[in-house]
Amino acid sequence: MRVTNTFPALLHAFFHDWLVRQRNASHHTVLAYRDAWRLLLRFVAAREHRDVATLRLDDLTATTILVFLDHVEADRHATIATRNCRLAAIHSFFTFVADREPLAAAQCAAVLRIPTKRR
Repeated sequence: MRVTNTFPALLHAFFHDWLVRQRNASHHTVLAYRDAWRLLLRFVAAREHRDVATLRLDDLTATTILVFLDHVEADRHATIATRNCRLAAIHSFFTFVADREPLAAAQCAAVLRIPTKRR
């Protein structure tokens, strides 16, 4: 039996079906989330020495997300508010995934426990 990578399908459904159609998110919110995900995926791909297209949901652990958020602040010199906006985009996706992928519930819960940073 061949296991397929459901991550691209989940990410597509998150942006096109859930964020835009069901949540009626503003165009600016969609762009901000897109930018956050673009940065995250490129960061994880570079860290794993792989192409973005080969990433799987399992690659996005809570530890990896925390390292990414530290990278956003330290290396990209972003403010805490920007860091928290990136985290909001990540939290939103993992809330979406938790409802659709029961096998990823523990991973989603771990990511959703990452707190926003206070200023």
